Amino acid sequence: EIPRAAEDADTTISSASSRDSSSNSGTSMSGSSSDSDADSGGNTCTPSAENIASSGVGPEVSGAGAGAGAGEEEREAYLECFVSIVQRMGQDSTAHALRGAMMHRGVVGMLARELARVLPLDKEKEDEAWQQALAEEELPRLLQLLAGMVRGFRPAQEEVAKAGVLAAVHVLEELSSERQTGSLAEDLLGALVLGNEQMRERVELLRLTTVEKKRERAKAQREKMLQEMG
Repeated sequence: EIPRAAEDADTTISSASSRDSSSNSGTSMSGSSSDSDADSGGNTCTPSAENIASSGVGPEVSGAGAGAGAGEEEREAYLECFVSIVQRMGQDSTAHALRGAMMHRGVVGMLARELARVLPLDKEKEDEAWQQALAEEELPRLLQLLAGMVRGFRPAQEEVAKAGVLAAVHVLEELSSERQTGSLAEDLLGALVLGNEQMRERVELLRLTTVEKKRERAKAQREKMLQEMG
């Protein structure tokens, strides 16, 4: 699902970048390309969809119909660049227009449904199903892409909430992982509540409920210990 979503979104971003290039020559969606390179520690992937399109590492290597010359390295490079672009989208009108275009093409909904498939929505965090979810290769990218697409953009925020993943993403932020999925989940929740007070209240309620459950478990454990001590 991620390669397909990347292809759809890249087409949208490339079209918008082309339309906007005459008035924003040499400037990315979140600043100059030189600034972006500095921010990424010298990474040659700049947040310009046009740069990706002209590099030869484009949507054709991301889909199932990639040609014989499209290897795994090229596919990974494309996806990493695409994630970088989406994560660097700011809060200006151009960025929100791109988010709206990706919403219209169904990219946000596609990724939200994929996240709902990956996460065990109805399982407690102690369940083995969560370890299986943490092992999913695409999970970090799903979280990163959705965070960039929904940040401060209410229609996309509501689309993700409609997929029924809020509680599961909250569980995920409580879990530790070598791939830092907990931090990525926290970032996604932060993007979901940005500029959306109703969403903020929903997320805060989830977190307060978790705190209360932890308090009740600790109390029960103390009482059990006292009983055992006589």
